[in-house]
Amino acid sequence: MYERGELILITALILSLILLNIFKVSVYIQILVYLTLLLPYIFKKLKEYLEEEEMENNFPIFLRDLAQYLEIGQPLPVALKSIKENNYGKRLNYEIRKMLSEMEFGLTFIEAFERVAKRTKSEKIKKTIYSIIEAERYGGDIKGLLENLSRSLEELIEIKKERISKLKNFMLVYYGIFISFLISIVLIIYFIKRFFGEFTTPELLKQFKTVTYVLIFLNAVFTGLVIGKVSTGKAISGITHSIILVVLSSLVMYLI
Repeated sequence: MYERGELILITALILSLILLNIFKVSVYIQILVYLTLLLPYIFKKLKEYLEEEEMENNFPIFLRDLAQYLEIGQPLPVALKSIKENNYGKRLNYEIRKMLSEMEFGLTFIEAFERVAKRTKSEKIKKTIYSIIEAERYGGDIKGLLENLSRSLEELIEIKKERISKLKNFMLVYYGIFISFLISIVLIIYFIKRFFGEFTTPELLKQFKTVTYVLIFLNAVFTGLVIGKVSTGKAISGITHSIILVVLSSLVMYLI
């Protein structure tokens, strides 16, 4: 299912595509228009991803702090109030305050915690929350469970960090492949100008540069997304790499 914002964006892109082609606007202007429409959405998604990432990293600390208050005899709702002033990052702090606010309006701890699970997109946090809810609902060693879940999440975070560290060489390989592709395009254009200049018209050369720029632009975007997918498991994390490659390729194509 598409969100409302995504449907508006898709509609705007389709209308822009139709209108820009009707009025025969240059490819460069078309790309600029599409970027203007897409960038706010992309940065919104990137912001959400970074907030989720921060929440995942701080969730083990949150669970460990809850366990410490359970150890001195506080039930979960009271323990949650006791840690509300702690700093767990913007997103998790917001969720804690929202939970407490919902509980003040009559929701139980379980109901408020279930809403957190529904709001988050992190599968790790969802599974962790539902494990705690099950233990709270049917009885069990909540303190021990929180400590075990905290350790498990920390181990997963460390594994992820090690994976990213090991894949740095692959990231460099992707950058190298893209730069090699960019250099080959520059050399082709240079040789066409130098050795076949008298056989090609300026208009034909301009069309060739336009086509190659579109190919390079698409290559830059998708190479960045692939780097993100390979390094973190999520393509959205590669947006920064895409932007770097797009800027680099645009500068090179502008200078030749």
